[in-house]
Amino acid sequence: MPDKVKLPRKVAEAIDQMKYMGVTSLMACIARWEVDEPVTGELCTIHDYYLKNPYLIACALVNGYEIEPQTPEEIIRFRYDGYISSDDRKYRGMAIGLKEAIDILGIKIEGVNA
Repeated sequence: MPDKVKLPRKVAEAIDQMKYMGVTSLMACIARWEVDEPVTGELCTIHDYYLKNPYLIACALVNGYEIEPQTPEEIIRFRYDGYISSDDRKYRGMAIGLKEAIDILGIKIEGVNA
């Protein structure tokens, strides 16, 4: 059995969402891309990745895919975004603490403190 392709989390989640919405032929959607037609954000994410990696998207849709490991910076940005967008004061406080901690350590992460 061929190996599964490793895709960025955002692309893999977009594919999962499109499948959940009932789209059965993602490759056809990507191949017949028309700028004037209404599209979802998920399809835009997949199409943008397809333009850079057409072979990987095709392999992923045929052979399956896994989410590629994230860098520590990506993990922090993902958690920060989740915490800061929460209506719960506890999570917003966690976002502030996370930002202060990386500031103290002198680390700059795009979307968090850079």
